[in-house]
Amino acid sequence: MIRWLPLVVFTAGLCVALWQAPRAEPPAFLIAPSSAASTLPAEFTQEELPPVARFSHASTIAGLADGRLAVAWYAGSHEKAIDVQIWFSIRDTENWSAPRVIATRADTATETGAVVRTLGNPVLYARGKRLNLWFVSSSVPGWSGSSINHKFSDDGGLSWSPSEKLVTSPFFNVGTLVRTPPVVLADGGFGLPIYQELFTQCPEWLRIDSAGRIIGKSRLTSPVNALQPAVAAIEEHRALALLRSTDRYSGTIMADTTVDGGISWKQSASLPIGNFNSSLALLRLRSGRLLLAANPQRARNLLQLFLSDDEGQSWRPARVIESDPDETAQFSYPALMQGIDGRIHLTFTFRFHAIAHVSFTEAAINEGAP
Repeated sequence: MIRWLPLVVFTAGLCVALWQAPRAEPPAFLIAPSSAASTLPAEFTQEELPPVARFSHASTIAGLADGRLAVAWYAGSHEKAIDVQIWFSIRDTENWSAPRVIATRADTATETGAVVRTLGNPVLYARGKRLNLWFVSSSVPGWSGSSINHKFSDDGGLSWSPSEKLVTSPFFNVGTLVRTPPVVLADGGFGLPIYQELFTQCPEWLRIDSAGRIIGKSRLTSPVNALQPAVAAIEEHRALALLRSTDRYSGTIMADTTVDGGISWKQSASLPIGNFNSSLALLRLRSGRLLLAANPQRARNLLQLFLSDDEGQSWRPARVIESDPDETAQFSYPALMQGIDGRIHLTFTFRFHAIAHVSFTEAAINEGAP
């Protein structure tokens, strides 16, 4: 017993020291203070990006430092086809540039050293002069063999770095996808919403530091029938995540919240808005209001905006973007961002043959169908 006494004392002292040591501050979101609602007059315009293939889907939009818009999407003969590529276009004050390919199956396989059968969801995000692109690649016909890749451009999308495969799981590093944009952290890093589709479907949160290294991952607490979390920061350490439900018959938009910068998440009450396995987009406006774009009906033939004036506690229907009585019509996979001039931009899949772009002011959100 005497021989073990020094070890016991040392262990006890170490535990006391660790217990009394100051705990690290949780990650902080980089969030602009709320301001008054935009004074821009009601404006609403809609257009289509130049078509590039028979099938176009899953657009993402970002604002460049000079005010131009950048959009990426994937296109090919059909979803999960081996000819799917990531396409990219920029809009200046006049029109869209001719779309060009920025990621292919062959190039991604060569750059990452992985087997790549097809490409999937891209996500763009610009910070300063750097334009980041995260995108999905899959090694098998379905999405269960998916991984997330990252590349970037420092010249407005003219040239891109080689793709790097993110290591998000110790188990074969597959089954992970991305769909919605990251939330910027005060330390220069990102919080990237991701989701799993390997053995089950579940939403997760990936923390990436300013050097692009993955330094943490947490799981959202909504049921396993939730995926594709869309996250908006509310305060320094508080954020709201809205999630797609895989319930095709009675689903609603599910919600999670964090109060410690994404380290942990707590399930909140679902929204009284239908969601029948459809992707959604969430944006915190500079006015402080939250804007949601979603398909509230069982089919994806209605794309509508919703507004919250109380940080997501309640929601009210707003402008209808697209509506068609034909239930086979597709107006889906919305993406939202607010430009430096205050205008709001929305892109979405338009009947699968093109990507639509809508530009509007905050004053136009409450108006009816265009």
